[in-house]
Amino acid sequence: MKKIEEARKEQIVVKKRLNETYEESEWSKFSTVENELENIEKSLNERFSKDDSDCSDSDEEKPVKTLYCVACGKYFQSPKAFQNHEGSKKHKQNAARLQTAADDEESESE
Repeated sequence: MKKIEEARKEQIVVKKRLNETYEESEWSKFSTVENELENIEKSLNERFSKDDSDCSDSDEEKPVKTLYCVACGKYFQSPKAFQNHEGSKKHKQNAARLQTAADDEESESE
């Protein structure tokens, strides 16, 4: 039992020495990570602020076609997605409601 106890105490002493001499690696320090994130954020802001100005010029040259479903209130990025949406049950229900509402308004105005 004495040998086990001595070995345990010796391990505790060794671990304490290791903890005292431990140095955190540069890459794992929070301040380094925080500085890196700030640098990345600055470069992204610079890049995208330049790209935004470039995009606004090209937007004037090429009008962006957006597909919008009035019945459902949704925007679509491609004609194929819009066509797929038009075939959906939910769209058909919303379109029928919109048509009924339009017919009701028309009959009230007469």
